[in-house]
Amino acid sequence: MQAGLSPALFDAGISPEVLFEHAFSHAPIGMAVLAPDGRFLAVNATLCGALRISADQLLRWQIRELILSEASELEPVLTGAQERVRFEARCRRRDGQPMWAQIDLTFIQNADGGPQFFIMQLQDVTVRRVSNRAPHQTAARLESMLMYLNEAIVIEDELGRIVEANQLFCDTFHIPAPPAALIGMEWSESARDIKAQFEHADAFPERIAAIIAAREPVIAERLKTVDGRYLERDFLPVWVGSQCGGHIWIYRDVTDQIQARQALAAQAQALARANVTVNEQPDRDALTGLANRRALFDFLYSIIDRARRTRTPISLVLIDVDNFAAFNETYGTEIGDAVIQEIAAILRRTVRGSDFVARVGGEEFVVVLCGASDEQSLHVAERYRLAIAAAPWPHQSITASLGVASIGALSSVSDVDHTCRELLLAADRAVDRAKDKGRNRVVVEPPLHPIRRRHAAS
Repeated sequence: MQAGLSPALFDAGISPEVLFEHAFSHAPIGMAVLAPDGRFLAVNATLCGALRISADQLLRWQIRELILSEASELEPVLTGAQERVRFEARCRRRDGQPMWAQIDLTFIQNADGGPQFFIMQLQDVTVRRVSNRAPHQTAARLESMLMYLNEAIVIEDELGRIVEANQLFCDTFHIPAPPAALIGMEWSESARDIKAQFEHADAFPERIAAIIAAREPVIAERLKTVDGRYLERDFLPVWVGSQCGGHIWIYRDVTDQIQARQALAAQAQALARANVTVNEQPDRDALTGLANRRALFDFLYSIIDRARRTRTPISLVLIDVDNFAAFNETYGTEIGDAVIQEIAAILRRTVRGSDFVARVGGEEFVVVLCGASDEQSLHVAERYRLAIAAAPWPHQSITASLGVASIGALSSVSDVDHTCRELLLAADRAVDRAKDKGRNRVVVEPPLHPIRRRHAAS
């Protein structure tokens, strides 16, 4: 069937050129006129809008610059071997975003039968192309995600039939079959198969039925198995509009965390009982039973005087727990106190018999090393740091920044109180430098020299 023009069109004074120009300019799809070599000669507003480019810029392009993907269908038309072609290709958009387009290209012959110019039509089909690939990509991504997640996961459809599960689900519940063998199984059947693994076996499927019926999220519900494991269970209904399209079950083995918390709680209770006696001692820290700040200064006064007489060096290690304020805000002061008590216990086990350990602040500890050189003090402080970092902390890793300050062999000290405070201030400066450098490290201050203080004449 060929297109035609009615004589009435000419009677109305409308020329074919005017008709073409109007249809071209106002077409709802992108249109262009191309030269035989593929250069753009005319473009309409719809095409410019689809490509996010101005007409002036597009008129400097060639059709091969527009098409990013290989389009073998293009060449037969441009060479005149084929009159018309339709194909889909990935195209270049001015803003850099990917775009798939359906392109119709038709050549118009000249008097010799060769291509005089080409008419191009372009429609954006990106949404259709992406939509067609989306289900396959989503399924592949979901399968990959389930494989690597450190949680046991099973996904059910709206009727409670399993549509996806990961290997960790089978491992958690000692299911010998692979996850693919569970596909299509109803929730009631799978619940019956694994209920014997829980302390309250009959209550397990009943609780699952109640959760599904309520269709409300359940987070971190605690379960205990007959072999002593603790599991946490999440239930997430999947809503599609107002309809429930399925459910996601997530199980996590939290046995190690629960047992660690129980051990810390028991230790805290034991230390709390011991603190009843410690609280009655004015030179003891009530929480840890270590020496307090007052006892530290008493010890420093005596040791500095003795070091002056024996001409032996003194080193002081200040230990500051990293990010402890944030830890307390996250887990609460009760857990924070248990951490402080555990660090005190670590220091008791790690210090030498001749050393003196004290708690001087909320998360600050001091160890006084008698007769230790700078190199020895650094080595000892590094041992404290590693012992704290290597402890099996149940909630998150705990580290400390340590500062070392020292006084060399003393011949005389004019003001013991001033020397004690200078030693603490030097260690404190070293701790600040350790935290500035990234925390969890030891920094050593240069050795101090006691300052002989002059007293004003009365």
